Amino acid sequence: MSAQPITRHPLQPSPAVVEAILAIAVLALVLLVYLSTLQIDVSGSHSEYTLDTGEFQMALNLGGTLHPTGYPLYALLGWPFAAAARALGATPAASASLFSLVWSVGTLALVIAMVIQVGGSAWHGAVAALVLSATHSFWVHSVIAEVYSLSLFLTALCLWLALRCARRPSLLPWLGLALGLAIGHHRSAVLMLPALGLFLIASGVFRRLRRSTIALASLALAGSFLVYLYLPWRASQGAPWVYGQPDTWQGFGDIFFAAEYRGLMQLTADPGAIVQNLLAVLQLMAGALTPVLLGLGWLGIVAALAAPRSRWPAAMFALTGLASVAFAVVLPAAVFLPAVLLSATLVTALGVGLALAVLGSWRAWLGALVGLAIAVLAVSTGIQTRPAVVEYSRNRIGREVLNSIKALDESVPPLVAPWGTDYFALAYGKWLTREIADAKLLSPADDLSAALDQDGVLYLPRDQFYTYPPDYWRQRYGPVCLSSAGWRLVSVRRAPCAGDAPASTAPLAMFGDQIALDSLAVTAQPDMRSLVATIGWRALRQPDADYSVGVFLGDGTAIAGPEDVVAQEDHAHPVYGLWPTSQWEPGGTVREDYQLSWPAGRQPALILVRLYHRDPASGAFETLGEYSAPLAPLVR
Repeated sequence: MSAQPITRHPLQPSPAVVEAILAIAVLALVLLVYLSTLQIDVSGSHSEYTLDTGEFQMALNLGGTLHPTGYPLYALLGWPFAAAARALGATPAASASLFSLVWSVGTLALVIAMVIQVGGSAWHGAVAALVLSATHSFWVHSVIAEVYSLSLFLTALCLWLALRCARRPSLLPWLGLALGLAIGHHRSAVLMLPALGLFLIASGVFRRLRRSTIALASLALAGSFLVYLYLPWRASQGAPWVYGQPDTWQGFGDIFFAAEYRGLMQLTADPGAIVQNLLAVLQLMAGALTPVLLGLGWLGIVAALAAPRSRWPAAMFALTGLASVAFAVVLPAAVFLPAVLLSATLVTALGVGLALAVLGSWRAWLGALVGLAIAVLAVSTGIQTRPAVVEYSRNRIGREVLNSIKALDESVPPLVAPWGTDYFALAYGKWLTREIADAKLLSPADDLSAALDQDGVLYLPRDQFYTYPPDYWRQRYGPVCLSSAGWRLVSVRRAPCAGDAPASTAPLAMFGDQIALDSLAVTAQPDMRSLVATIGWRALRQPDADYSVGVFLGDGTAIAGPEDVVAQEDHAHPVYGLWPTSQWEPGGTVREDYQLSWPAGRQPALILVRLYHRDPASGAFETLGEYSAPLAPLVR
């Protein structure tokens, strides 16, 4: 009896269709998870990941230009995208973040396509995409306004087009265009040139091309840099957000060639330093991917190098990843390392897909089983990665500063911040959401002496005092007084600092005969797990020591020991550690703000405020005084 062929029910999908559905499902899952961590409000974090995010939020929403090397493609495409997203109801911040997310999803789709191109299945590619999506740097740059998601997409697009060119050499002009846009967008894309060149030569692409096609590809590569005309055009149009002077030859050249960053281009020549840098890079990548996935990815590339069909694609991937690692090792200060290593992370994820393809070629069930195990590991890695991503994307520093400014009594508050994270946050509130549209935004380079004389006060985000400490203000503007003006906001006034003592209300407590506690108010925060305590002090006479402040929350009727404390905040000096009590003037009033959070399972019922100092002779801590009160009547 002859064997009967196995037939499939007409409605039963083929294995390839099933795998394609799985791949789409993985992309949809990643998209939904990423959306849950998307940055939707003003950026305020001072992390290296988000140092420029506020600038990108402003430029994309205002059709502006950016710091060197200008990123004109990013700005040119992002401007109409952000406008469309806002028209659909997105916030300015979310509009800019969504622009990053689109390119990251595109990168994941290209990962799947490349794994299929070199002999894997859609399932193998989906697992590789899942691995990439779970890594910290890729995830962060997918949900905030940053240029690196577009940069990695262009890298992946060049690799994919190179693979396609091996079969259809006529696509070379498209590769030239993509490569030119990639280099124009971020200069690190030149690191791909050796890998792409080797692959195209080894694949015989140039031998099968007409000279006209090669000339067209060269023209496309060179012509892609015309996108830089966006910079002088927007400057000449009077765009409200322009970096430098891109409408002058000198200014344009400085931006295009990144003149202000030349000092960072210092090669590491010391062998010991090179080894140390290499270990740091490997540790960074292993931390992002886990050692298992990092090792498996590069084992997959090595295995693919041994197979004739995948040898040259694997070589192209390997050279691309190794070039970014080499750059990070010898020029570690030239660019943010987690960003430049994204190419190596992409290649590692591709290597995971290649490893699964090799296993699947031996035994289909083995490739599927190992792929499932890797998918579980990637999901587990992503679960651990998510809280760290949220710390950046949902950081509330910028929002808290804006809220404090909105609570000021002044109609035109003078705000001071240099170019950087705090300035971007203030600009966001002034020009995008217009919640502080009437604020006067100044820079330390401005004539602040005149502003102090005219307005009597300047307001700075608290973190600016790391760069411009109290001594800076005294040296430039003479005696000044500092006080909190709200959570994360500090006021600067000229001395004398004496204010009007409350006439009708007795102080809440006396701390010796030097300092009075005039007021204590508590504001519950929206998360219901934190509060802001606002304290009002008054110097009765010149304090004879520098006292530290401690604010404690307890869940009982008293705080007798550490076990009774559910939250505390200490500052070496009042006003965020900036204003020593020995500099207070008699009659002067000082405000402080403290934010305290408590763990789940405990509920504060009491607040205690303490002034203390350390005796320089004995080293013992001495308490000047303390005040405690039930929390509930104070909360507003």
